[in-house]
Amino acid sequence: MRAQLSKALGGKRGMLEGAIPTLGFTVTWISSHDLRLSLVISGALAVTAFIVRVVQRSSVQFVSS
Repeated sequence: MRAQLSKALGGKRGMLEGAIPTLGFTVTWISSHDLRLSLVISGALAVTAFIVRVVQRSSVQFVSS
């Protein structure tokens, strides 16, 4: 069951790529209380992960979720 769940979430890399924008938002919000900056940082991290996946020609399914 655990292996199937891990596979559905994209493995360790997929889970990390899903968590990094959230962590970026949280850290920025806690440190600055600036919503716009937090959203920009989070979006930039998500777009960066997307671009890395495209350049590596791997599935972007897990980044987009």
